Amino acid sequence: MVIHPLSIILVKSDSKGDRLLFRYPHMTNNIRDSTQCTKRKNPYSLINTEDLLQSLPFPTSNVSNGNLTGLTDEVLSTLFAVKPELCEQKFELKVNDVRFVGHPTPVLSRSFKEVNSSMLFNIVFALQAQASHSIVRCYYDLSKR
Repeated sequence: MVIHPLSIILVKSDSKGDRLLFRYPHMTNNIRDSTQCTKRKNPYSLINTEDLLQSLPFPTSNVSNGNLTGLTDEVLSTLFAVKPELCEQKFELKVNDVRFVGHPTPVLSRSFKEVNSSMLFNIVFALQAQASHSIVRCYYDLSKR
């Protein structure tokens, strides 16, 4: 059984919006432009790579080589941005074969610009969905600290 997380994600929410601050491992873009993959004799010709009779199946796995894939930074920041009502509670979300575990925490700050501004931080661990409850509990406790 694998006990290592697929990814570690840190999301901040404040009055300016939601933002993904950190993601490990960083998602690299392995998709190359079609002009880089194939050389064309005529620069004005089009390469048709889609089959209109058969649609490609939607990928149901977000795990590739032990890493989290298929979710952009924007999607992750939207998923893990929390409202103040959900702070200081266990956060758990399952998407396909990935279980996200975290504990959103508010950080109150007093500044000269704003009378009482607050930021919400959410450290989220991405685990295999079939991870045992004891492993999920350990990562939840770690996100609470």
